Amino acid sequence: LLIALSAVPPFCCVTGFSFFFDKAAVGINSLSMLQSYSFGLLFMTVLKKVTGKPRPCFYAMCQWDWDLLRCTAEDKDTWKAYQAFPSGHALLSFAGLGFL
Repeated sequence: LLIALSAVPPFCCVTGFSFFFDKAAVGINSLSMLQSYSFGLLFMTVLKKVTGKPRPCFYAMCQWDWDLLRCTAEDKDTWKAYQAFPSGHALLSFAGLGFL
C-alpha cells in the first residue's frame, strides 16, 4: 500500500503533465523518478548500517539473556534488531513526493 501511495500519484502527475506538454519527456521523467527511488534506497541502506539504532522490540529479536547480559540470537538476527532508523516508509514517501 505504501509503494502504491508514494509511487503512483507522483508517477501519474509527472507522466500526465509530460504527456500534455512534452511527450518526448515521458520516458526521461519516468527514469528520473526511478533514479530518485534508487538513490533514496541507497541512502537509507547506508544510513541504517552507519547509525544502528535499536528497534523497540530489540530484546525479543536478539533473544536477550538476562543472566549472561547479552544477545543469544545469531549475528544476522542481532544485526536486524539494530536497523530501526531511518524508516523505510518515510524514505519512500519522501523520495516519491519530493520528486514532484
